[in-house]
Amino acid sequence: MSLELESTYELKDILYIVGIGLTFVLGLVNVFYNIYISKRTTYINSVTVERVKWINALRENVSKFIGLTYHWVMTDISEDSDESKHIIKEIDQLRILIQLQVNPNEPLGEKIIHLIDKVSLYTHESQKDKLKVILKEIVSEVQQLLKEEWDKVKNESEKGRLYGK
Repeated sequence: MSLELESTYELKDILYIVGIGLTFVLGLVNVFYNIYISKRTTYINSVTVERVKWINALRENVSKFIGLTYHWVMTDISEDSDESKHIIKEIDQLRILIQLQVNPNEPLGEKIIHLIDKVSLYTHESQKDKLKVILKEIVSEVQQLLKEEWDKVKNESEKGRLYGK
């Protein structure tokens, strides 16, 4: 009888040790999994925040570019005036900034860059109508690009993974 009692204690001790060991292993797995998820979430959040900042910056730069270009061509500002020189300088800076903000390897980005370059061809008085068409086309293409990017942000936020991955 005492032999059976000793075996029962040994089995009970073994079960405790196995239980404690399993609990420890599961705890470690949980810690590492939570670290992985936390890093992933932080990364996705930072990419999403930067994408939102980029969307807002592009929207602001394009609106300034369109507004200044329209104002400069459609009003009677003398091309030799200081105001005209200041506006042209700002338009040129915005043109380059916008080109740097869009991806030339994507179809929409390539089209936007092409349209922005085309603006300088139609700044003469006699080509105001063509310029208006190009400016409207730029707005339309940028709206489409911003919509696509916003959809990426929503998708990343909802699904917890980066667009395209």
